[in-house]
Amino acid sequence: MRVSGLTADLGLFRKPNGLELDQFDAVWENAAAWAEEVRVMHPIDLILTKEATGREQDVQDVHFLELKIRADLGARLTTVTPEEATAIFARYVDHAVCERALANPHAAVRAQATALLTELAESGDWFARDILARSPAGP
Repeated sequence: MRVSGLTADLGLFRKPNGLELDQFDAVWENAAAWAEEVRVMHPIDLILTKEATGREQDVQDVHFLELKIRADLGARLTTVTPEEATAIFARYVDHAVCERALANPHAAVRAQATALLTELAESGDWFARDILARSPAGP
């Protein structure tokens, strides 16, 4: 269902794509409050609902959300503790956020990022390979 007439359209759904009903509590906890009584899914969870729908608008939304996540998590990863980095990496990993984590003052965070970049590179991610090649620690 789509509610129009607000400052932005509001999409409601009974069961989102890519998420199981038993994940509802975790998705709810990660959601942000909006307009006092509405919760908006975290961009990571929202991506799961938009992947593989086959709709062009969802492809564009996923791209926008990935850029948003990279900016937010990347900025946070430059200063978080090793424990916080572990929690972030448990939810989202890509070459861009790992690269930002390499600037963190904690050696443990940089080690986590390097290990994840290595995994990405070994799975064929050329961006991760390039980041590792440029890293002071080397590939």
